[in-house]
Amino acid sequence: MDVEIRQNVGVRNPYALMALKSSLKKGWWRAKSLEDAKKDFQKKFNKPFEKLFDPINDSPLYHGLPGVFGTAVQAHVGAKTDCTNLLSAWKRRDEWIYYNPTLDWFDPIQGCVANCFLISALSSLAWVCPGLMPRVTGRDSNNVPFDQYKFYPSGGAQPTSVTVTEQLPVNANEELVYATSYTQNEIWPSVYEKAYAKFWGCPVIDGDGDKPDISQMCSGNPLTALVNLTGLGAVAHLTQEFNSGSDLFVALSSLTEGSKCKFPMVGWTHPTAPDGSGISFTSDQIVANHSYSILGTYIDPATSKKCIVLRNPFGPNMGDPNVPGVLSGTWTYNLAYFRQGGVRITIPVKRTLDLTLADGVFAFDSDEFIKYFEAFGYVT
Repeated sequence: MDVEIRQNVGVRNPYALMALKSSLKKGWWRAKSLEDAKKDFQKKFNKPFEKLFDPINDSPLYHGLPGVFGTAVQAHVGAKTDCTNLLSAWKRRDEWIYYNPTLDWFDPIQGCVANCFLISALSSLAWVCPGLMPRVTGRDSNNVPFDQYKFYPSGGAQPTSVTVTEQLPVNANEELVYATSYTQNEIWPSVYEKAYAKFWGCPVIDGDGDKPDISQMCSGNPLTALVNLTGLGAVAHLTQEFNSGSDLFVALSSLTEGSKCKFPMVGWTHPTAPDGSGISFTSDQIVANHSYSILGTYIDPATSKKCIVLRNPFGPNMGDPNVPGVLSGTWTYNLAYFRQGGVRITIPVKRTLDLTLADGVFAFDSDEFIKYFEAFGYVT
């Protein structure tokens, strides 16, 4: 890596935490106005919605995480998370399928645990190189099916094989506590998360090697996760290296074809708003100490603003239209990339994404990106 990167990036998904704590269905907020949904968050977390997204406000989204955030948050280090307490059993429901029909970049959605670094890395990898996400399936001596994955301690290192079953942590309603998929009844992000937690060294529950305590995977770095997933070398850049958002946009554009990233790419925000920066983390779209997938570049036709296209691993959200620097429109990207047998194949495909949807994918003005984001990087 070109720069040293910190390994304490992490924040919990407020939507997952709210749904599980309140026994709500996915997308519960869609039946409410934006203001009413914000009031629900405030009532549950005893904190104004706008105060949830920066640890300096002693937000419960950061409680118990190792960090650099000040005394108020560090006082919670070692505390059990609400989601851990909701874990009721490990199950493999009959209706679950591994993927349908493929590993889609849009599928991984972060659960309660603060492993945005892993979920954003999975999405970035599936966006560019789904062929680099193989698994081996089989059955053990007791005829129990298993999945086997390979993870890499560092770029170019020999892989470590990790074997897990598809028994996954659920609550009393048999709903997944941690990572989920946007596709109904699909579990590949959940199984990947479980396997990575085992590779990561999470302690096991009740002495069972097939039950890593995923709640302990509470901070890391998305670029490190990409290295662990692929074994490729990493390149990292601090945003302070660039004189302007325009310069950063040019650098990122050189890593795209047809506006889409050629390599799996991620970015992460500052741990809190830097002193004197004039910025504030007050929305669920741009969150402090959070990881994002970088999908490509976009020039807004209405304003000519140069933007970075991002995906928030929180997934679908309330879509607050008042977040500075977030632009809407239709993004066209021209090429898809796949790896087969270790060789990248370029397939000319022209596709579009609607950036007006509240689905976690949005365009962010590069002048704002350079203020809110600490760094970005990719593997190649």
